[in-house]
Amino acid sequence: MKLTRLTVLIMAGLLAGACTTWAQAAQDLTLDAYKKHLGHALDEVSKRTLEQARRPIEFGLNLFIAHEAWIGGMTQEALIRAVDAFKEAGVDRIELNPGQYPWLDRDQATIAKYDAAIERIKQHGLKLILNPQYSTVKHKVDSFAEWRSRAVTLYAELARRYRPHTFVVLHEPSTMAARMAQKVKVSDWVDFVRETSRAVKENSPRTRIGAGGLPSERPYFDAFVRLPEVEVLTLDIYGVRDLKVYNQMIRASQAAGKPVYIEETWRPPYFQPQPGITPDKASLKNIGT
Repeated sequence: MKLTRLTVLIMAGLLAGACTTWAQAAQDLTLDAYKKHLGHALDEVSKRTLEQARRPIEFGLNLFIAHEAWIGGMTQEALIRAVDAFKEAGVDRIELNPGQYPWLDRDQATIAKYDAAIERIKQHGLKLILNPQYSTVKHKVDSFAEWRSRAVTLYAELARRYRPHTFVVLHEPSTMAARMAQKVKVSDWVDFVRETSRAVKENSPRTRIGAGGLPSERPYFDAFVRLPEVEVLTLDIYGVRDLKVYNQMIRASQAAGKPVYIEETWRPPYFQPQPGITPDKASLKNIGT
């Protein structure tokens, strides 16, 4: 599978959206300016895409300000306005990365923020993607077994409460293991996916199960492709050197009759623009690292 012009345009559109999201949070752009930048980026991709290929393209953005590291300092209004802006810009789905906080803490005020943001996503008819991750921002675990046990409980609650379109039960297994400072075998992650998938399906039967990650994680990815529990595969693209590997992963997914989509792309969202920097300049930082 060759890297086509269409593929490049999709990546460019996702990049522009991600950059605008983070730039708005860091620079306090006005809502009108935010919508203008994001809408312009998506319009440019659509204009340059062949007519017959336009509708199959599905744009997604991550509501990164709902990450457990940030949601405590975000108002409910800010979350809702971000969702409204995403809708107006023309995206099709919104993804969230919840962590153990606020669920482990039973912080009802913060849980209410998630409730409001997700209700708004559904009101707009957008697809909701949940992709919980293990992070050390609020809580830590002492072993993989502890995270697995907590994840089953957390995933069941999120599935029951929000009934998302897609629930990515495992994202970048090597990254998750590194954060835990644990060595986790492929077979252990396979068991993790099976157990958490059951927890999700028992609470939201119509939700589709996803898993995936990086090109360096082919053994994990290939195992996920073979799992009947996994219905969709995900890719995280942060460099062009591995496009050949990505294409192999895509072909493996297609051969198994499973869709695959780009979950993250271009640059890590942790780049913090300095005051006064434009979204265009921000988009040129950490490209393809």
